[in-house]
Amino acid sequence: MSSNEKHIKELLDKYLTYQDGKLYWKVNKNRARKGQRAGSYQKNSGYRTLCIDNNNLLEHRAVFLMHKGYLPPMLDHINRIKDDNRIENLREVTESLSNHNRSSWGKNAKYGRNVCWHPRMKKYRVQIQISGKQMLIGEFDHLEDAQDAAEKVRDLYSKGEIDAIKNRQFS
Repeated sequence: MSSNEKHIKELLDKYLTYQDGKLYWKVNKNRARKGQRAGSYQKNSGYRTLCIDNNNLLEHRAVFLMHKGYLPPMLDHINRIKDDNRIENLREVTESLSNHNRSSWGKNAKYGRNVCWHPRMKKYRVQIQISGKQMLIGEFDHLEDAQDAAEKVRDLYSKGEIDAIKNRQFS
């Protein structure tokens, strides 16, 4: 733990208390009142932020620091709800794993994550990116089958079972 992290953790422990994924003030401090929820919701990002002795911090990072004693480079909300900061919903991740736990976007978002329509084959294709390389999981006649396969592969990936995916052991 860096000296700055240690200092911030001391401040968090001194001024804030954790309850069910939320931080509350232990003492009256500036405009904050004892028992009041710390921080504020940021509409543009969907995260909660707080400021403690001129240190700005995302609430989920503060919760992780209070419980684990260090700040990893990247954290992930397992259920993808940005203001659900229960410690059991937070995990340290790599950038790659964090990208796999995000919502669909783009032209194929209507099919779900890791699923796209292949017009020439007239099938739904499931692909996943592992270590920067696209891996074709399979092609399916029915959208539901493709979505089921994609969900199984994502579950294996989130558990770190990369070899099972590469060996196609996800059916």
